[in-house]
Amino acid sequence: MLLPAWGFSQVPIDASETSITLSANALVANGIDSALLTIQLVDTEGTPLSTGGATVRAQSTLGAISPTPLTDHGDGTYSGVLVSG
Repeated sequence: MLLPAWGFSQVPIDASETSITLSANALVANGIDSALLTIQLVDTEGTPLSTGGATVRAQSTLGAISPTPLTDHGDGTYSGVLVSG
């Protein structure tokens, strides 16, 4: 019986090149305003990741981010919602 070969590899992420964007430039600190948070992971070679599988968590001192971990879109991007504090 032949079984498919499986392998896992870790890809080092370059935090300084990873893209973090918010869908809003400003939020009112009312606990209601929110913005979509999107993160595009980039490896140490400067190449954006094109697959998912990482566990990405984000923290904020200015509000709450959910879900945690962030939603994996399977294409190297991860997203969540930042709700103002």
